[in-house]
Amino acid sequence: MEVFAKTFNAWGATLTVHPEGQGKYGWKIVVEDRRQGSPRVQCISSPIGFPSVDETILDGRAALEALVPEPCGTEELHRPYQPE
Repeated sequence: MEVFAKTFNAWGATLTVHPEGQGKYGWKIVVEDRRQGSPRVQCISSPIGFPSVDETILDGRAALEALVPEPCGTEELHRPYQPE
């Protein structure tokens, strides 16, 4: 299920929440950068499973909001968010 998205010009990130089994949920953020022609896609996944969808959304949204695009030409996505 798609939950939130964040965009800047030709850069975008989408947060999705999915069941992991055994009553746990996880999030995934797909980042697509089209600022330099061919799209570059990165995927960031939750490091742990959460017992509820609400907790998963809160943690995933914090990670999503911390993401910002690096200036064009850099290879790494700037991720100041560090999960506990």
